[in-house]
Amino acid sequence: MKKEHLLEKELILEEITMKSDELRKRALDNRERTIEIADRINKFQGEIKKLTKKRMALISELSMFQALSLKQEQTINELKDKYNESERNLEEQMDPNNDLLEEWNRMERIRIWKEKDEIEQATIEANKVLLPPGVTKSHADPRPNA
Repeated sequence: MKKEHLLEKELILEEITMKSDELRKRALDNRERTIEIADRINKFQGEIKKLTKKRMALISELSMFQALSLKQEQTINELKDKYNESERNLEEQMDPNNDLLEEWNRMERIRIWKEKDEIEQATIEANKVLLPPGVTKSHADPRPNA
């Protein structure tokens, strides 16, 4: 009976040893697979971070373009309003636009100044020829007691 009992226990021990070896082997295999899976997860998380940064950059670029677009639309509308106002003024025989009139006057003043300056330079050159060498003409106003 004791021998039978001992044999039964040895059989149970062998079965348990086989099962534990099998479980150990499975655990090692699963551990390697777990490491592989963890590596893949890390790679995917890195790619997700890169894509998120790229997406955020694209979103900020898009918002800049939208702001620029809105500003340009506003400029276009302002120019259309000025154009319509100029057309109305022309139909009523008025100056097209006060800003344009001021710009025209400014350009005319500059043109006149340039012409005067050219004439002055030409007279100075002509006077240099008439004056003896070493004598220069003064542009200062003459003194009253001179």
